[in-house]
This record gives sequence, C-alpha cells and structure tokens, in this order.
Amino acid sequence: MGQEQRRTRNILLQPLVQLRIGLVNVASSLVFVLALGIYAYKRLVAFSDVVATLTQADNEVKGLLTDYLGTVGVTALVAAVVFFAMNLGLSIYLTHKLVGPTIAFRRHIRALAAGDFAARTKLRTGDAFVEVAEDLNVLSESLRSMKDGKRL
Repeated sequence: MGQEQRRTRNILLQPLVQLRIGLVNVASSLVFVLALGIYAYKRLVAFSDVVATLTQADNEVKGLLTDYLGTVGVTALVAAVVFFAMNLGLSIYLTHKLVGPTIAFRRHIRALAAGDFAARTKLRTGDAFVEVAEDLNVLSESLRSMKDGKRL
C-alpha cells in the first residue's frame, strides 16, 4: 500500500511545470487537429453537395449524406478526446523523465553541502541527464577522496 501511495503521489513531481508543458503540447496539437478537422469537414460537406447536385439526389439521399457527416463529426470528436487524454498522459510521463532527475540532483547537492560525500545520484532507466548524474557522482567521489586526504 505504501509503494502504491508513493507512486500515485510521485506522478506529478512538479505539477505546475509538468502540467504547463503538457497543456501547451496538448493545446498546440489540438489547434492543429481542429484546424485540419474543420477543413476536412467543410470539404466533405462541399463534396456531398456536389454529389447530391450531380446525381439529382432527392431529400432522402441528402438526409443520408447529412447523417453520415454527423457520424463522422462525432467519431472525430471522440478521437479528439482520446487524443487529448493520451497526449496529456504522454506529456506527463515524458516531463516526469525530465523533472525527476532534477529532484535527485537537488538531494545529492544538499547531501554534498551537508558533508555527505558518499551520496550518489541513481536515476531510473530512461531518465534524462544520465551524464550529469555520472559527473555529479564523480564529483562526490573526488570530494570524498580529498576529505580523506587522498587525491585522485
């Protein structure tokens, strides 16, 4: 239970940063998708009007075309909602991989400032800034060696 609560609490390490990045990503994507959807919908309506005119379709056929366009619109709306949810989730996941290491770095730096030169930064698989963590660990080892009177 404790592990489950910890994971849930750690989904948003820095909520304002992660949500802002996620929402900017989602908003820009939605603007593009909506513009494309509106364009496609208008073109489909124009095409259905041309088909109705050329085939001299009666009101029943025009009604079927209108119903079809309505179904396409609902499907597009559902797809947009799913896209929004998936994009927001992916944004949170990716920003977690960027923000998470900064928390580990801050902990390590605080430990160094307190004189704990045995502290190390361990990142999760897929986290960003692995090279920085390795450099910080080398710095810790150097400081520990200097403190112990041994130079590397």
